[in-house]
Amino acid sequence: MSLLSNTRVRTKLFGGFGLMTAILATLGVTGYVMFGRVNTNVNALADHSLAAVKNATGVERAAFETLMQEKEYLLNKKDEAHQEAKKKLAELTVFLDSVDKIAARFNDTNLATKSKDVRGIVDQYGKLYDQGVVALKGNQAGEVAMNEKGGLVNDEAAAYLTSKKTEYMEAKEALAIVNHIAALAWETRWARQKYITEKDEKLAEAVEKNCQTLLGCYDKLEKMHPDAEEQKQIATARKATMAYDADTKHYTEAIKQGVTGEALANLNKRTAAAGLAVAEAASNYLATKETAVNKIAESVFIVANIANEANTTRLNEKAYIITQESKYWTGLNEHITKLTQLYSDLRKVSLTDADRERIERAEKATSEYLVAAKSWVENDTKLQNTILPEMKKGGEKVLTTAQAAEDDAWQASGEAAATVAGIVGGSKTIIVVSLLVGIVIACAAAWAITGAITQPLSYVVQQLHLVAGGDLKNRVADAHLARKDEIGDLANSLDKTIHSLRTMVGEITQNTNTLAGSTTELSATATQLASGAEEATNQSATVAAAAEQMSANMSTM
Repeated sequence: MSLLSNTRVRTKLFGGFGLMTAILATLGVTGYVMFGRVNTNVNALADHSLAAVKNATGVERAAFETLMQEKEYLLNKKDEAHQEAKKKLAELTVFLDSVDKIAARFNDTNLATKSKDVRGIVDQYGKLYDQGVVALKGNQAGEVAMNEKGGLVNDEAAAYLTSKKTEYMEAKEALAIVNHIAALAWETRWARQKYITEKDEKLAEAVEKNCQTLLGCYDKLEKMHPDAEEQKQIATARKATMAYDADTKHYTEAIKQGVTGEALANLNKRTAAAGLAVAEAASNYLATKETAVNKIAESVFIVANIANEANTTRLNEKAYIITQESKYWTGLNEHITKLTQLYSDLRKVSLTDADRERIERAEKATSEYLVAAKSWVENDTKLQNTILPEMKKGGEKVLTTAQAAEDDAWQASGEAAATVAGIVGGSKTIIVVSLLVGIVIACAAAWAITGAITQPLSYVVQQLHLVAGGDLKNRVADAHLARKDEIGDLANSLDKTIHSLRTMVGEITQNTNTLAGSTTELSATATQLASGAEEATNQSATVAAAAEQMSANMSTM
């Protein structure tokens, strides 16, 4: 209380208002700091945790869509799916770039490590995907090549069969003509022998007619694509037939002219030799043609086997592509081996250069077919055993890592949210406690300040009432006289007034006895004293009213 008693009222009032202002400022600063922490954590939540969740989710989604496009490409082999997958990989990289920026901004080493791991996997996945596309396109090209070469073998077999059919029909017709030639040659030689014995002109005419028919048969044979040997045989037969016809005519003329003896015998011998030459030429041609027909028939069977083996090979190829079972690949190679042997067998019975060229083309197509098949198997083995498993492993790891990063981000978001909730809760507690403390301090300060003002004022007012009642015995307490504020000044003034009044009253009392003898002077003196007392009383009343008014004002404050 001594501190307050030595402080001016104005200072007390300013101190009270200052204290209230300090309390309010403290509350404001506390709220600002707390809400600043909340803002920092909310920004961290929005810019770090939630942003990490967003981009990790983007990485996961882009990875999943890439895997879907990969499956789409594997199923349909469409370039659109390949391009879409590359686009999704690019989107995934953009999300990873955003993740790297977030990790660098908030120094999140765990997030940066996961992003780096995913980026490495994505790069490897992209390379494997490109390798897979190359392998698949290689397989597509291989399948096209196998279809083309397999079809070429079938086409060559079909063309060979068609040509052999034509050759076989011509050979069959040629055999019929040669058989007819052989029959005519025998008939002609029989008619000539009979003419020699019977000398019948009709028999001579039959011989001549048969010779013309034979020449016509030779013309037909020459139109049936004979080979060099057959052409030679036809020419020999034609020459012998013409000689036989001419010799027969000479023999007939000689008979008519009556020629006999050795000349007729020589002519007969020469004609017989010509007839024998025709028969031998027909026989040789027939033997050659029968051999050719047999080869044609054998080649037809071989080509049929080639066509069957080619079809079986292609069936094994399709079955292996679909099922990947090794037995079909083994079967394919076995049938290719059989085809190679069949080509060798067919080459032995082929008669023309065109046949041999077809065999060469078919054999080359088969070899290229086998190369394409082996390339397909190699690509598919690499694809199935290396590329696709690695792609699957990488894709799953990307998804797993992205999900882990997403879970970490969600966990960080939860922790940040919990921190914000803790800060908000702590802020509420601090604000409530600060308010309560402020209220207590304010109340205590108000009580102390008002008490320091109103209590001494009440005392002064009480003393003034005593003075106003004419009680001049009491003095103002020393504690109030020692005060250094306005109330101390008022107390000292009151004490001096009481002292002055007490002194005045004493002097009046002393002078009453002295002045008793003089009524006029006493009366004048009494009147003067009464007037002074009345004036002093009025002054005391004024001071008391002013003190009461001040006391009322302080109570109101």
